[in-house]
Amino acid sequence: MGVKDIFGKFLNHEPAEGANYLSLTLTPDKILASIWRIAIDTAAKNITADVDQVVFGLSDYWFEGGKPTKETTDILKNLAQELELDAQAFVPLAASIAHSLSLKGESKNAIFIGAFKDYTEVSLIKNGSAISSEHKGKATIQDISRLIDKFREIPDQILPKHVVVFGDNALELKNELGKKKEHSVFEEGATIETLTNEEVAHCIAYSQAADVLGSEPQLGAVSTLIATQESEIDEGKVQELQEKPEMGKEELKEPGEEFDFKEGKDVLENPVSQSQEDEKLANGNLTSPSTNDEYAVEVNEKAHGYETPAQKLQESTGTKKESLIESILTLNWVSKITKGSKKKILAPIAVLTIVILVIVYILGFTITSVKVLVKASSRPIDDTFDVTVAQGAALDTLRSRIPGEETAATVKDSSQAQATGIKKTGNNSKGEVKVFNWTTSKVDFDAGTVIISKNGIKFELNSDVEIASRSASSPGESLVGVTAQEFGENGNLSAGTEFTFQQYDELLYSAKNDIAFSGGDEKEINIVTKKDQDDLAKTLENSLTQKAKEELKQKVTDKEILDESIEIKVLKKQFDKDIDEEATSFMLDMEIEASALSFKEETLKEFLAKISKDKAEDNLESLPDNIEILELDVTRGKDTLNLEGKYRAYLVPKINEDSIRSTIAGKGQKSARQLIKQNSEISDVDFIFSPNLIIFSSLPKNKDKISIKVEAIK
Repeated sequence: MGVKDIFGKFLNHEPAEGANYLSLTLTPDKILASIWRIAIDTAAKNITADVDQVVFGLSDYWFEGGKPTKETTDILKNLAQELELDAQAFVPLAASIAHSLSLKGESKNAIFIGAFKDYTEVSLIKNGSAISSEHKGKATIQDISRLIDKFREIPDQILPKHVVVFGDNALELKNELGKKKEHSVFEEGATIETLTNEEVAHCIAYSQAADVLGSEPQLGAVSTLIATQESEIDEGKVQELQEKPEMGKEELKEPGEEFDFKEGKDVLENPVSQSQEDEKLANGNLTSPSTNDEYAVEVNEKAHGYETPAQKLQESTGTKKESLIESILTLNWVSKITKGSKKKILAPIAVLTIVILVIVYILGFTITSVKVLVKASSRPIDDTFDVTVAQGAALDTLRSRIPGEETAATVKDSSQAQATGIKKTGNNSKGEVKVFNWTTSKVDFDAGTVIISKNGIKFELNSDVEIASRSASSPGESLVGVTAQEFGENGNLSAGTEFTFQQYDELLYSAKNDIAFSGGDEKEINIVTKKDQDDLAKTLENSLTQKAKEELKQKVTDKEILDESIEIKVLKKQFDKDIDEEATSFMLDMEIEASALSFKEETLKEFLAKISKDKAEDNLESLPDNIEILELDVTRGKDTLNLEGKYRAYLVPKINEDSIRSTIAGKGQKSARQLIKQNSEISDVDFIFSPNLIIFSSLPKNKDKISIKVEAIK
């Protein structure tokens, strides 16, 4: 795959005697750096010369349409200027790895999978041509299969049976592929090989060497300094690697012989003479390419077809890469170490650096602790559980109880709503009537006595009234006020209307108005209904319940609070308007209390690990970190919480943690990893330092500062 010089400056392909070179590998989220030199004739010397030349190894993430994006070009230019280096070329990772395979006598034809944290690339290199596909994110087996199927759609395409996986997630992806029949993703009989970040960085260095020499290099031992950096943060991590790559059939030298790199030693302090002559390189005649392009790997240019999807970089990519260049610039230690032209400044800096390294080294062995993550094969078992959470209880497998904690939170608030009820109302008609007594005896009528008009409208007497008996042919009469029983204009009767008494004969007693009645009217008003109050109460209670749950969870950050375990109690509910009261809106004040019985998920997993030990074989054990809760049903009691469900325990091999801690104390990471991996059930080991002060890759000598965590490979 061809790699053009993007800076407009070409090397003259004359490798200088004892010259040093730098290769930088850019994955989507890390930077890998390698410093190397060429041995010519017997002129190998100590590394005292500057690092002036750099080649960039790039993941497909940095390409668009087969070429680096403008953002990528700007980043590489700025980086080269910052480090005061001459940019030599760039090379895609897949092409560089294929070139490295050819140096080992293996076929270049292969499928290359870059498995990174948030990005996955798949490349097919065959007969000098390259085709690429990508997946934005951590790819699943289905995603990989889909990308491979794109290659199968090419007419007459037969896929290679060699698969190379690299990147931070390479081992994890290989393990997942191992669980699935390879021929369902790749061709039947396919072999899968993984490369570490260090080996990828070496591949870029080999490509750079081929570009510098103008011919394939003969490889000797390499001592490599790699700096890795996450793009999301602005902190560098420097680590001297102790594993050396396989370099073909040439006789291997001890690490450090070729470049005078010594573990834990500043390469610019007290140069040491090289006791062994470097092997003279064959094919010393150098040639230049026939075109104006610089290449770091030989390719079939006619067959070249390196493709990536369009619109590869999203809008956020520019910002991400701008922040990345700031992170990359934290590698300015490279230029400080390698620039020999500033000798007067370099001497005090070197002394200060050594002092700092000694202090860090001492601190690393005195205050630093390390967590050893051991990944082991596992055997899953599934089972059910039924456990009670109770406040003040202890973890008890016999009674199936775990401890819990009761927590409460009180919240209050007010809310307003519109009244939706409609009601008719109005004023009652009023007036005066003369009451006639046609009998020979006086009569008394109490207030409230009802009289009725001939059209059926009823009125009530406003007060008690006494009417004298009739005199000859004239009735006794008395004037009294009346009011209509119902509101409305129907009660506004005209003068001269005659009335009878509801409970008396009209021939005995009667009434009549001389003046028309008035004042009766009717209208509609808004009132508060029971539904209005219920709806507002429900809405406010739901809102306060959510606030109370959030407050509960803020109070208990180290425990699990399930919604089913929360009880809600209304402490206050007060409306400012009654039902049927006239109003256009009304208010509600409410206060509620939420209480919950919480528990620690770690405690539940510890309980499940204990009860699953009985089902484990003698050489296996169940650990809380390797428990998965598959189903969980919660029932709240008066003072308890009942948990029922299903779980899966991944049983891992038993290990003697105290013995391992004693064995690896003070060892380097490589030695410690090898000692632990003597157990065939253990596939990988990682180390997490706190605080991360150790730059010499060694574990604390005090075994009490070493903890071990066994993770199941699921």
